[in-house]
Amino acid sequence: MAKIYLMGMCLLLLCQCRNGSETDTAQAQQETDLPTSGLPKKIELNTGARQLVREWPQFLDLENSLDGLYRTMNREDLRLFLDEILEKEKLLAASDYPELFDSPQVIGRQKVFKTYLLKAKAQIEYREEPMTALGQMMDAYNALCEQLNLMVHGKLDHELLSDEN
Repeated sequence: MAKIYLMGMCLLLLCQCRNGSETDTAQAQQETDLPTSGLPKKIELNTGARQLVREWPQFLDLENSLDGLYRTMNREDLRLFLDEILEKEKLLAASDYPELFDSPQVIGRQKVFKTYLLKAKAQIEYREEPMTALGQMMDAYNALCEQLNLMVHGKLDHELLSDEN
């Protein structure tokens, strides 16, 4: 009777260990999958801003690389992607801005983008959920693009504003 009891306990223990490893594997798979479909979509530049940006290759590199965010499937891909984007952002910050875009409004929005980029990178490094920071990063990038669009089409005549007649 003791042998049957011992065999039953071993079999039960073996089944429980196997179920636990399947659960751990499923949980690990769930942690590596990233639902990038919930991120904000990139805002496109209008034609006037697009013509000025054509002469700014660093911005074009960053813009084209950001499309890769929606193709990342796991945390390791996202880590490599964020490293690449961070390098391109550094090149953009060191580049010569087109004359119209060389303003505090554009530079400030670029710094906000970099802040959220670093926040997302830190959350990946510390194994936290990065989706909130990635959404904020894309919102900051969209604000940068909106500012570029506004600077091209939202020019005010300063002489009209300063005319006191």
